[in-house]
Order: sequence, then C-alpha cells, then structure tokens
Amino acid sequence: MRSRIVVDPRDRKINAVFFRRVALLVWPYWLRRWAWTPWALLAAAFTCNALNAVASGYNTQLVGEQTNALVAKSVDTYWPLTLTIAALFVGKGVVSWVSDFVTSYLEVHWRRFLTTLLVDRYLANRAYYDINIDRDIDNPDQRIQEEIAPLCKALVAFPPMIFSIGFSITIQMALLSRISPLIAPAIFVLSGIRILAFFYVYRPGIGIAWDVKIAEADLRYGVLHVRDNAETIAFYGGEEAECQQIDTRLRHAVRQSVRNIVNDVRVQFFIRLFELAEFALPLIFVIPLYLSGKIEFGAIASAAMATMVIQSAIGNFERLIPTLSHVAPNAVRLAQVLEKSREIEERHRTRAEKPGQHSIALFRGGDSIRVDHVTYQTPGGERSLVRDISFDLEPGQRMIVVGQTGVGKSSFLRVLAGLWTRGSGRLDLPPLERMLFMPQKPYMMLGTLRSQLIYPKQDAGDVEDEVLLAALRRVNLGDLVAYHGGLDAEQDWSRILSLGEQQRIGFARFLISKPAHVFLDEATSAVDVATEALLYGLLVEAGATVVSVAHRTSIIPFHHLMLELREGGWSLRPATMPSPPVAEGVMADQSNAALPEIDR
Repeated sequence: MRSRIVVDPRDRKINAVFFRRVALLVWPYWLRRWAWTPWALLAAAFTCNALNAVASGYNTQLVGEQTNALVAKSVDTYWPLTLTIAALFVGKGVVSWVSDFVTSYLEVHWRRFLTTLLVDRYLANRAYYDINIDRDIDNPDQRIQEEIAPLCKALVAFPPMIFSIGFSITIQMALLSRISPLIAPAIFVLSGIRILAFFYVYRPGIGIAWDVKIAEADLRYGVLHVRDNAETIAFYGGEEAECQQIDTRLRHAVRQSVRNIVNDVRVQFFIRLFELAEFALPLIFVIPLYLSGKIEFGAIASAAMATMVIQSAIGNFERLIPTLSHVAPNAVRLAQVLEKSREIEERHRTRAEKPGQHSIALFRGGDSIRVDHVTYQTPGGERSLVRDISFDLEPGQRMIVVGQTGVGKSSFLRVLAGLWTRGSGRLDLPPLERMLFMPQKPYMMLGTLRSQLIYPKQDAGDVEDEVLLAALRRVNLGDLVAYHGGLDAEQDWSRILSLGEQQRIGFARFLISKPAHVFLDEATSAVDVATEALLYGLLVEAGATVVSVAHRTSIIPFHHLMLELREGGWSLRPATMPSPPVAEGVMADQSNAALPEIDR
C-alpha cells in the first residue's frame, strides 16, 4: 500500500523553489524590526566557534613542541607545555558549553517566534477551516507542533558551523604548510574530492528523507484515525481491520527507514575510505622530511594533529548535510502552510474588493438578514445545492429550515456563516460579533468551565459569577458547578459531558453573550422534547432573530417562517402553528405575521 499523502515531485528537490520557501521561514524572524536578540546570539555563537578554532590551531603547535620536549627529556619545558595544553582543553570546553547554550537558546527563541507566526496565519481568515475543506495540505497541526523545532535546530547550527569549519581548516592548513609545502595542497585536493564524492553518494538521501517523512506522517494519520473514531470502531468491532490498515502503513514506513539505513551505510563506507587516505598523507609527506633531518620529531605530531582536526571539521560538514536534507521536507511542509494561508488571505481580499465576481458577495451591517438570488455550491464546486434563493428576515423573526436529508440545510448555515463562499448572489448579514452559531455538537474548548461558558471570548473579567451560574440554572445545569468542582475546574468537558449537556452549554453561552442573531443546526437533537421547549423558549423570550435547521416538528411552533429546501427549488411560507409545548416559566410566542408563500 502506498502512502495516501501525495507529494509533488518538485517538492523533493533542492531548487530555487526550495530556497524561496526557506526564505519564507527565515526572513520574518531575522529581518524584522527589533531583531537584535537573535543577531546578538548568532554573533556570540560565531565568536565562540572562532575562539575554538584559534585554540585548536594553538594546540596543534603546542603538541609539536611538547613532543620535542619529551624526546629531549626536557622537564622544564615539557610540564609547562602540558599544563598549557590542559588549560586550552578546559578553555575550549567552557567555550563549547557557552556556544551550546547560546545556540540552544536561539533555537528555542526562533521556534517560539515561528510557531506563533504559523499559528496566527493558520487561524487568520479561518485558514484552518479552508485547509480542512480543500484537503491539499495534510496534518497542519503535526507540521506546526513537530517540524519547527528540528528545522530551527538545523538552520541555527548551519552558519556558525560553516564558519567554524572554514576557519579551522584554514588555520590547520597554514600550520601544515610550515611543516611541508606539499602536504597542505595534497590534503586540500583530497578533501575537495572527498566532499564532491560525498555529495554524489549522498544525493539519493534527499529523496529518501522525503519518503521517510511522508511514510511516518501516513502512519501517524492511521493511528490518529483510530483515536478520532474510537467509539464507532468499537461499535463495529473493527479492531482487526484497523490492525491491518495500521500494519500496512507500518510496513511501508519500515521499508523507507531501511532504505535510509542502507544509504547511510554506503555514505559511511566512502567517508571511512577517504579518512584512511587522509591519515596516510603525513606518513607520505612528513616522515621523509624527518628522516632526512629537515624537521624535528615534534613536527610529525603537529602534522598528525592538524590532519585529525581537518578530518573532524570535514566530518562535521558531512554530518551537517544529512541533517539539512532530513529537515528539508520540514521546511517545505511548513512553508506550504504559509503559502496556503497567503492564498486564502488573497482569496478573502479579492472577495472583499470585488464582491460577487467569483463567489457569493457578503456584506455586513444592519440588523436584518437579506438573501438575494443566492446560489451556493460545495466548496470544490462538485455540486450545486440550492439555486436562486431570496428572502428577507427582519429583526426578531424566527425561521426554520426543513427539507430532505442531503438537500443542503446545514450547508445553508455554512453559507450564512461565511464558511462556504462558492456560488453567486448577495448576502447582507449583521456584524459577526452579533451572531452566534450553535452546531449539533457544540465545541468544548480545553480549559475551565468558566471558559466554556464565555466562549469564544476569553476575558471573563466583565462577567460576574452569578451571571454564569444563573445561565446554567436556566438551562437545567444548576448542579454542574458543584458536581465538577466550581467554575474554575479544568476537565475534558467534551468527554465528561453528555451531548445533551453540551448542547445546553451552547444555550447558556447564548444567555451570557446575548447575541441578536442565532443560527442553530440540530442544536437540540440530544435533549428531550420538554427541555427542547425550554431552550427554544429562551430564544423567544430574548427576542433573538433565529434561523434553525431541525427535523423535529416539535420546534416548528417557535418559528414564524418555514424555509423548505428541495432538489431543484425552495419555498418560503408561514410556519404551521399547532399549540406549542410551553415550558414552565416561559411564555410561548403565538404571534405570526400573515406572509404570502414564496415558491421557487
């Protein structure tokens, strides 16, 4: 089974598009105003690496002098040199510790900034909703949560590491050229060949890194799918089928990991081969000079030390390339979130500047709801649901939307919410802050009971506890506070509250926020008829403008108008008025304007 996540082959390459995407993630942090903190930290990392490179060069020179002192049995020279080398070793350790701390702090600082940026873009203009509808970006939550940290770690390490490698090699080459005029160019040529060979051998690793990333994301999707549908799977007894689909994804992920291991073994073979050749160069170029009496024995130790430092520096570079190639998919996948958010932002801007050109024109302001010759389609344009619908809903009027399943009733509420925009016509709606949408399954955020009641607002300072408690009592949830430990108790509310209780929380939100316009989509499906009457009575009592989608006929008496949607047409007529069930303490509204039926 192949991964369900499809990757554009162009995304697997290190090309101009890739570097443009990296720039999308780099520039906002490094080139913003007041970005002195990251630059200061980066400068500190450069300074630490420069100090270590200089210390390594000095150490190479001292090792030669120490070796000469040992051969000459010069106690007065040997021990001071040994103490100096030991002090250099300790100093390099301290500088390396400072460098590690600075780069780690810079990684965290950048990660926080980039995560905030992506979350803001993800939530702005309801991009999260459009991404979920379009389905052209997989696992945006996983991208933001898991892929930013390794990307920041790799990109922060890259500039100081390149500087350190180049500076260190230059110093060691200069020391080698003082020992032998031939060994320095020989090592330089061999190192260049080694790096070119490494790139050639490792080149397939870039595509393999992509395959591993996508296979792991596909496996994660399969496991999360079980969690998100746990109850349904349990009802069906589908454990064996789920084991099979997860096992298939796991085997695919393991195959990609094995490919990655095999490629790493090939790369390491070539690295060890070149390291052996570089190790032999001092034997070839330096020992003959010692045997001929042109250099001292300590020069051999210095040459060996310099060669080892150069090998270590090139090895660091070779390890850096796989690290960058492994995070290259991270950069592309994160940049895709930014690109998608920009696309959605441009879509919203075009809709605002040229309303109705390619979608339903939306205008906000006033107190009434006006639908003017609206035809709406599914987001992908696969199907037209209702055509050429028009009506006006004045303040305080209540309308129920009915029709057969699949005709587009809930979709009509998505249109009124501005979520679905594909189609034609014009909508005139009140300001968004005066509207409240109540779905069949209310959203229960992570947090306290207080935060549930004031949602979507988060500042509870202006809402007194008595207001919250009174709202709970009016929706028959008065014992909820005492039972769960108070308004500030934190619970997994979507798990511990039944769907009926959650729906009543939705009506408590209405009582607290007091919106003028309420849109309900089967918002009382999980409560009994008497409780339903109580809840709708609260809407009537408040004088709210109401648009309801429901299947129960018991709520029809609480509405003035009935909008019936059907295949190929629609009709608007006065709601049928049988005597409504009246809850205690609630006066049912029996008024009903004499409106002519509109049929299309």
